[in-house]
Amino acid sequence: MSIPQFDFFHYLIRLRCSCNISVMSIQKKAFAKVNLALRVLPKKAGAEFHQIESLFQTVDFCDELEVDFAQGSGRCFVDCSLPLPADNTILRTYQAFCDFTGFSRSVNVRVKKHIPSGGGLGGGSSDSAVVLRSLCELYDFKMEKTLADFVASRVGSDVFFFLNVCGGQGSALVSGRGEIVTEIKMRKLFFVLVFPPVFSSTKEAYSDFDKKGETLDFLPFSSYENEYNSPIQTWRFKNSFTPILTAQHFEIAQAISILKEFGAIFCDMSGSGSTVFGIFENKDEAEQAAEKIVRKKMNCVCA
Repeated sequence: MSIPQFDFFHYLIRLRCSCNISVMSIQKKAFAKVNLALRVLPKKAGAEFHQIESLFQTVDFCDELEVDFAQGSGRCFVDCSLPLPADNTILRTYQAFCDFTGFSRSVNVRVKKHIPSGGGLGGGSSDSAVVLRSLCELYDFKMEKTLADFVASRVGSDVFFFLNVCGGQGSALVSGRGEIVTEIKMRKLFFVLVFPPVFSSTKEAYSDFDKKGETLDFLPFSSYENEYNSPIQTWRFKNSFTPILTAQHFEIAQAISILKEFGAIFCDMSGSGSTVFGIFENKDEAEQAAEKIVRKKMNCVCA
């Protein structure tokens, strides 16, 4: 009896996984991202997700992960420096990988968490991409696009970005629900990230957007790359969530104001918040601004 093509493909993956186990530990950094621009489009009738038009860029601020094999099968043991919810992106990534490949050996994932949750920096999604790449390395298995897309669709929309930029770092135009990723040449930019003491729920932010509708004028998505490569002083990028979240949380509006006061050329909120970023002329100016912000008892990092 012939084996259906789809089943045969997965049979070959399982066979390869069973024969190419490399006993080692994988250590990687999971970098945060900022949305330099983010337009949320009104949800179409019957649609499960909003469509977006965005420009993502990773920044030099990261979680640190180590992945290796554990005793037994079918388990992913997560040891994180900060509490994670029971349903987290690491466990979902492991399960999706198992479902797709037939992989069953247990793994340990140790995480030094630096990227805050509820900050709009994609920390959980970046962790997911690192875990998937690490599992492929442990099994000496080439990560095919079909696998990457399968896992990202199971875990979260931002995972598509981190899996489609080289090594998990870069810049890209992102659209659709987040699955359409076009990598572009990344500019060297100097960021200060400010963390207001606010947890922003992505689900609630989208719900509030649905109630208020679009309130900003946006550039055509086709012009985003040219705008990105133009002088930062002339940028006209916007974020659909910024007016909504700043109206709800004084701390976010204050962070934007302080970044402008201390010399940021461009600043906005990342994603659905609550992290605010400012871009500076050079590293020295960014570090000087960060020192002033810390003196105001606000948490921040240079990136």
